[in-house]
Amino acid sequence: AYFPAAAANYGQNENSTPSHKFSQYRAFSAKFSPPTLPPWAPVDFYPKLEPTRLERDFISKLSNNVEKVNLGNEVATFLKGNENPREAFLRILLISRHRSIITQFESWMKSKKDVVFPVIDQADKNIAVSLFLLEDKITNINALVQVFQLKAEDCMGVVPYLYSKRHYKAACDWAVALELFDAFHISDFVIPLLVQGKNNTLEGYLDKSPKCAELFVFYLDDLSEDQTLLQPYMNIPNRDGLKVLNGRTVDKTTKRYSVKYGVDLEKLPNYNRRLVVNDLVYWAREFRNIETSGIVAWRELMEYKLEKTDNPNMKNIFLERLARIDRDETVYWSEKLKHRPESIEHLFRNLSVSTEDDDWFPNDSPQGNKTDQGKTEANRDVDNRKKSEESVEYYSLPLKSDEIIFIDDKERLVQAFNHLSKAPMIGLDGEFTAGPHRVKLSTLQLSTVDLCYIFDINKLESLLEDKEWKPLLDIIMNPQIKIIGFGVHEDLKLLSQSAFLLKEIQHRKKGIICLETLKVKGVTKLLDYDATVTRGLSGMCEAVMGKPLDKSEQISNWERRPLRREQMRYAALDALICIQIYTRLQTTAEEKGKLDEFNKLVANVASPQKNAPKTDEEKKTKDSGKDKSEVEVNVEVKPLNTAEISPCDLHVVCDTMLQGVCKKLRLCGVDAVALENGQSHEHCLVLRNNLIKSGVSPVYILSRGKPAQGMVKHVPKGHCYSVLESSTEAQIREIFSYFNVVAQEGDVFSRCVICNGAEYVKLQNSHMVKIQKNQNEAIVIPAGAEQSSSRNRHSDFGDFLDESSEDEDENEISTTKPADWIDLEDGGKIDINNGQMENGIKIGIKAVPNNTLQNVQEFWVCQSCGKVYWQGSHWEKAQDKVKSFLNVAPVPSPKPAT
Repeated sequence: AYFPAAAANYGQNENSTPSHKFSQYRAFSAKFSPPTLPPWAPVDFYPKLEPTRLERDFISKLSNNVEKVNLGNEVATFLKGNENPREAFLRILLISRHRSIITQFESWMKSKKDVVFPVIDQADKNIAVSLFLLEDKITNINALVQVFQLKAEDCMGVVPYLYSKRHYKAACDWAVALELFDAFHISDFVIPLLVQGKNNTLEGYLDKSPKCAELFVFYLDDLSEDQTLLQPYMNIPNRDGLKVLNGRTVDKTTKRYSVKYGVDLEKLPNYNRRLVVNDLVYWAREFRNIETSGIVAWRELMEYKLEKTDNPNMKNIFLERLARIDRDETVYWSEKLKHRPESIEHLFRNLSVSTEDDDWFPNDSPQGNKTDQGKTEANRDVDNRKKSEESVEYYSLPLKSDEIIFIDDKERLVQAFNHLSKAPMIGLDGEFTAGPHRVKLSTLQLSTVDLCYIFDINKLESLLEDKEWKPLLDIIMNPQIKIIGFGVHEDLKLLSQSAFLLKEIQHRKKGIICLETLKVKGVTKLLDYDATVTRGLSGMCEAVMGKPLDKSEQISNWERRPLRREQMRYAALDALICIQIYTRLQTTAEEKGKLDEFNKLVANVASPQKNAPKTDEEKKTKDSGKDKSEVEVNVEVKPLNTAEISPCDLHVVCDTMLQGVCKKLRLCGVDAVALENGQSHEHCLVLRNNLIKSGVSPVYILSRGKPAQGMVKHVPKGHCYSVLESSTEAQIREIFSYFNVVAQEGDVFSRCVICNGAEYVKLQNSHMVKIQKNQNEAIVIPAGAEQSSSRNRHSDFGDFLDESSEDEDENEISTTKPADWIDLEDGGKIDINNGQMENGIKIGIKAVPNNTLQNVQEFWVCQSCGKVYWQGSHWEKAQDKVKSFLNVAPVPSPKPAT
């Protein structure tokens, strides 16, 4: 179904069924003639016309200054009084070929809608089509179709002719202009356009071709598993789209188009399978971060996920991943599932698990020390979780069991609505089961100061008619009732999807108080509350109420019935605490004499104004795509070290989300390494352990959010820091403040931003010129190849440092000259012929531009990777950048250690 049909068979497979194994769509074919040479084909059949004086004047204006001519007025003047304006305009097109004026002519004709123009004959239509056959702008093609009243039958075979000649964009544009939607198979021009990277063009056709759009999504799903589906399209020109049609990029493209064209992701077998696998792997790895009190909830969630799949391979994946984390838990699940894959048989022979994760724990054995019970350090860490939890005191629910009411029938529903309708303030929260697919609300919690109602949305959806939701709608839409929550707008959005009548909930904009937004707008700073490492609602509770929330039940299976007592109390507290936090904020504001400022802030949140100026805190957290738990502003941290340290004494491992910070720390002289893309967050522990074994100590981990919370249990106190700030420069300030780092002039630019190397070789201009000359003489360029030099700036820090790249030209064939070693002023030697240092690292001179070699007198080469640095044109900018957060004056030129 995805392979282009032969031109000779075109139009003969209307009733055939495609071979797509997951769909039963008909193969779409245009109901036009085969792509033989039609009468409008671009050949020299145009009549030879002699322009009139009026036509010459008009064409002259177009030719001399077409961009500045008022085309609308000129077209109107030219056509004034003309009995057959289409014919006159066609003459202009034939003489001048200025196709861009077609839109002005269309506008002129629309202004004469009451005028009846002469009928257009087919010969004129054929000429018009031929003139615009390969037009690049679809707006011009659309205008032509309207002006000459073109129909599909007037353009027999236009689209097949174009894609048979591999003019795929033109074919798609004409199909759209002629409204031939769902008339062609996706192999005709949609997939070729995908290969060419012209997604905007193909979307113009698919947007109004629902059958083709759905088949296209299924094609992408198959493509993610079978790249041979692209083989029939490898001979088309300009295959720029191929570079994004592999790996995760295909998944992103599939998801985007499935959402755009309303195809349920769960119906895409390959995409859905990967989602389920990734979800299982994620939650298996999360077991390491689960506190003892949350193990029951975690087990319930995993049981729910495993019950939903009948694929035994999913159980294998789950058990194999879990075996890397904890032996005893793996044995528990193997017995529960009555499933024992061969890969975990060794666990039942009382053998230690040899895994990629065992060397996370710094001890003498890479597999971890075994205890008397035969457990690895990972097992022992799980057993000892309670010890670390005993020191944490959580905020407790001040309600009795009979003050938490579960609503799953109409009688108690009416009673709840009556009570809530009289409350001046309601805390709102919702719970759902985490999963790979679209989130669906399981429970809704609405709390007053003395009662909390937990609504069973799953049960009520099937129990209530649409009109029976109206009391709830009235309560939430009542402007006299304050609705308070944390991230409350997301909960309301989920609730609005539970019943058709509730869709109106999304339109309530006033009276909704989101504590998360209040926090972002600076309410905690206004009232002098200390910042906390804990994120989200729990962090705000800790700052305002003095204790964090126990979130161990958050990952529960909220679909199970009945809910456990712990789930009920957790759900109730999440709603009630919103009222208590808001009340405490209000009281604190009154005590501090800041009630007017507080009320103004609340009013701004509850009644947001369009185009309202943003606060400094909002500007710092403008990335709304981040999870709500990730937002922190204006952080003041307590230093870990009482004594000041220099950047070179700080050794850190940066998590994946801090790769940019890692480079900037190196620029300041910090010994910093970072995870590569694709590595798990927990690999920070592996890198840390390896550095400690190599003699580097102490080594700290920099991470954020939940990954940091998971790793903090495996390192000494304070050795895993969760970065709170959002902007990069603010993060550097925060890190320096936490570790009490003070930079001196000699620290700045003392490390290579690429490889973290701290040793450089200083070369004079004469050395660099000679190396370049010798290398050029040793290079043979194949015939026809173009010489090229690239300049690669790794300047995520504002382009303040010029540096070289070691990229090589693939077309170059080099010969090696005999070594010619020379001594350098600062010690060391270099091979002046081949550009190598004593350690065998080649100097990356090929990326240094010629004008730089001519004008710069001194260069510094990293001994670890060969990168070349010099004082570039952005040096003053660099000084300002560095001063802004280090408060030091950089030296006038880099002076790396030698």
